[in-house]
Amino acid sequence: LCTARPGSYEAAMVDMSGSTAIMAVVAKGYAILACTGDSRAVLGVQKEGASVDQLVGVQVTVDHKPTGSEADRVIAAGGRVAPWPGETHIQRVWSGRGAAVAT
Repeated sequence: LCTARPGSYEAAMVDMSGSTAIMAVVAKGYAILACTGDSRAVLGVQKEGASVDQLVGVQVTVDHKPTGSEADRVIAAGGRVAPWPGETHIQRVWSGRGAAVAT
């Protein structure tokens, strides 16, 4: 339920944002990971000889960013790749539903 005022920044974020998810299946000897959207999976790894409470984070997925060929794919599908005003360092994917974004 969106309680944001229509036309507000918050309403735009709810209406025009996408999905993100990470799924992991861990079994003895292996792990299977799947991710979509702007998600990052990090695995806690125990270094050899370290105690159980000493873990090191290892990134196990590749960030999914709308650059290069991914931006081309989004545009070819009718979407847009552009930042939200004031967040020029973050490229966002906008659906072809008429998202009003200043570029």
